[in-house]
Amino acid sequence: ETISGIYLNERTLSAGNDKLLWCETVPDPRWGYRSYSDLKLLDTNTGNSVKLTERKKYISAALSQDGKIAAGIEYTPDLKYHLTVISTDNAEEISSDLIEGMGHIFDPAISGNGESIALSSLSDNGNALLLYNRSTDKIENITGFTYEESYRSPAFFGKYILYVSDYSGIDNIYAIDTATKKKYQV
Repeated sequence: ETISGIYLNERTLSAGNDKLLWCETVPDPRWGYRSYSDLKLLDTNTGNSVKLTERKKYISAALSQDGKIAAGIEYTPDLKYHLTVISTDNAEEISSDLIEGMGHIFDPAISGNGESIALSSLSDNGNALLLYNRSTDKIENITGFTYEESYRSPAFFGKYILYVSDYSGIDNIYAIDTATKKKYQV
């Protein structure tokens, strides 16, 4: 389950296995221009919340269905995007991979088995839906870059990735077969 922000495309809340994950803005007490957006996790059974990150700038994040890992898009001070995977059990960083040449990366979604992460991309080349393989650290552009539609809020459903697009002129839900790359309007 995910909820997107009212004004932004980026996912602001994600749920998995009785846990909630969100990006929380933390202002610097002294310098107004310096703020952070860290990942916080709430266990709905206990009511306890913990910070998974400290003094980072995450623009969006997602929780796996089993609630064991979080995937976040971090925008670093050197103006680069990193896809970071964090264990929710101990708040330890499992991996952090630099994503280059893909534009603005947002809206991660984690597959049911935790091996793939879908990402939305907005770049000078157009918009795309990307698929990151955690085993190989490789990114596959499964839609190609296009100006004809945008890709938002991806979610895994069997062999498909569901997403929101304005391809028909209004927002609709579409599915893409990850093997054949064939698209369907849902």
